[in-house]
Amino acid sequence: IEVFPKPKADFLINDSAQCENNNLFIFNNTSSIPYGNLSAKWLFGNGDSSLIYNSVYIYPKRDTLDVILISESDQFCYDTTSRKVILFPKPEPDFSIDNINQCLNSNQFNLESNSLIFYGRLNHIWDFGDSSIGSGLKQNKVYNRFGNFDIKLKNTSDLGCSDSIIKSVTVWENPIPKIYLNFVDSSFINVGPLNSVWDVEKVGIFTDKIINPIFNEIGLFRINLKSYSLNNCESSIDTFIHIHSKPQAKIFSSDTQFCLNNQKIDLIDISSN
Repeated sequence: IEVFPKPKADFLINDSAQCENNNLFIFNNTSSIPYGNLSAKWLFGNGDSSLIYNSVYIYPKRDTLDVILISESDQFCYDTTSRKVILFPKPEPDFSIDNINQCLNSNQFNLESNSLIFYGRLNHIWDFGDSSIGSGLKQNKVYNRFGNFDIKLKNTSDLGCSDSIIKSVTVWENPIPKIYLNFVDSSFINVGPLNSVWDVEKVGIFTDKIINPIFNEIGLFRINLKSYSLNNCESSIDTFIHIHSKPQAKIFSSDTQFCLNNQKIDLIDISSN
């Protein structure tokens, strides 16, 4: 009668508690037997199995499972052992933006995290795409230049599991209004067409690039030029013009008839404004 040795099943795990979204379990078979050869069968606790002696496995979702190793000798003697593995839940990042397209001179993006996690607590780290960052559930972001920006929200749980989401916003350019020589519109914008409206106090509204308003009163009058981009972003500028009264030219003379040989004429300027 020959009695064959029994294997001693054992294994090591690189990390028995991992995040579900980045998990990679490496199972190192350390089973032993005094003599003979061993084979292995792994049961991963979710219905999957493997016959690879040292196995690697990625779990598809969060769970707490018992991993079983069955070590069997070439004489069909076997032993089993198990270890528990935990897959922590990953965050489900999301956030809302009140308006993804805004004009530069009035932009304020109101952001609020709507991120969730199955259990645990989350922190909220924001990257606004312009080298600035923030933290917390809500943010009010103002950009100081126009362009497209990717806003990234990264959530990390108290168990060290993280995930992130990116959403894009656009800051539209505002025109740069400029008045040249009082009544010439020389406004500027980098991209797209530009429209302008003049508002001349006591005269009226004009839409031409060059205007020639006629004033019927004297005084100090405001001239407003408002420029609009294709995206309806607007900027305005004011200037003022002073309209003076027209002089009334008038000459006084004590006499209106003179002799040719005696031409001394006395004239007095009595002009007035």
